[in-house]
Order: sequence, then C-alpha cells, then structure tokens
Amino acid sequence: MKTLASRLLYWSGHLVSIFLYCDYLAFLYPVYKKLMIWSSDLDKDDKVWKSEQPDPLLPNPSQKLSDKQMNELIEAMKKHQ
Repeated sequence: MKTLASRLLYWSGHLVSIFLYCDYLAFLYPVYKKLMIWSSDLDKDDKVWKSEQPDPLLPNPSQKLSDKQMNELIEAMKKHQ
C-alpha cells in the first residue's frame, strides 16, 4: 500500500515538474518538493526510488582500491567541489 502511495506521489510530483518549465509557475516548486519528499519517505523498500545506475565516481563497496585508484578518486572529487 505504501509503495502504491509512493508511486502516486512520485507521478504527481512529476506532473507538477512539467509546469515548472514555465517561469511564471515557479511558485509550484514547494508543492513539487513536498510531493517528492513524501514519496521518498514512503518508499522504504526502494521500489520507486531505486537507483539503477551506480555513481561512477563512487567505488564499489566490496572492491578494494589501489593507491593509484584512491588518488584518482580524490582528484576527481576535488574537481567537482
């Protein structure tokens, strides 16, 4: 039931986000933000908000990084700050 509510809130937020392309409707942003936060909070099993793509800058937690890889990761993070 919570997953269904989470999906409905997500798609409602997505619908509101379409209207945000118009600058005159920017006042809808708090509504969009609240809908998405509620959707995320209800999705405890990560069925709606599951990330399919891993972040390429973050290492795999089960992988041990070499010193060279660690230095490259630190440099990449510094560039993105």
